[in-house]
Amino acid sequence: MWADLKLELEAKLLPLVGQVPAGSKLNLILADSACAIDIVRVVASNGAQFADAWLDSDPLAG
Repeated sequence: MWADLKLELEAKLLPLVGQVPAGSKLNLILADSACAIDIVRVVASNGAQFADAWLDSDPLAG
């Protein structure tokens, strides 16, 4: 499941975010299936950590 989502986010979302360097990739750094929360790290093509992002299946849940 993460592998498919990773490819989709890298191909369709990251290019739309102007501040994210071209060629950046996502690394899963925390997966909490009980809470349906994932934290991913955006890593630039030169290996520099660029940002962390919180992915939640329900953005309105606490």
